[in-house]
Amino acid sequence: MKTLIKVLWLILLFMTSQLWGIVIGFTMAPSMLAQTPYNPNLLVELIITASAIASVYLSWLIARKAGMPLPIFKGWTIKDGGFAIGMTILTRFLAHAGIYLLKQSHIDATANDAALEAMFANFSLPLAFIIIAICGPILEEWIFRAGLIGYLFEKYPLLGLAISTLIFGVLHMPTNLISWGIYGGIGLIYSLVYYKTKRLELVMVMHILHNTAAILHF
Repeated sequence: MKTLIKVLWLILLFMTSQLWGIVIGFTMAPSMLAQTPYNPNLLVELIITASAIASVYLSWLIARKAGMPLPIFKGWTIKDGGFAIGMTILTRFLAHAGIYLLKQSHIDATANDAALEAMFANFSLPLAFIIIAICGPILEEWIFRAGLIGYLFEKYPLLGLAISTLIFGVLHMPTNLISWGIYGGIGLIYSLVYYKTKRLELVMVMHILHNTAAILHF
């Protein structure tokens, strides 16, 4: 029964994390039906951004209520910051290596990157940054690292690590072995760091730095 309750809490957390995706999908529907570029106005952008921030806040409430691990920034050190930057360099190297190999196969981008480009090509950069570089990583790490490794599979963390890495890769829409390597590899790095440190805030910062570098084309 305890495991079932944890599963239900985790499902609720996942559904909450998708709130902003539902909102943006609803606003994209007319453009998709008309097969025209998605070009939201400022009000729509603000609504989508607000829904992403709301997703983070509601996820925090759910995680706290369910007893899931929470990020703790107290005691953050220069060494922690250096480690996060170092791991970000590693994940960016993996991403760049993967994109290089894709281009050698005459593929310009992963399906995940192409989907994000379609969503945010005409978004104002500051609002896109809030969603992609801040809210997205926080929500994903709460589900895949804290939710799976630190909560649902608390007694079997290695199993949680494997499942977390697999699901993280699948949900980033890999279409070939190279894109599997990119997202599976990045997910494995985050999972290993969380498994070793049990620090949700550390992998959140790593993920935020990675997505920030991606937006800035670093």
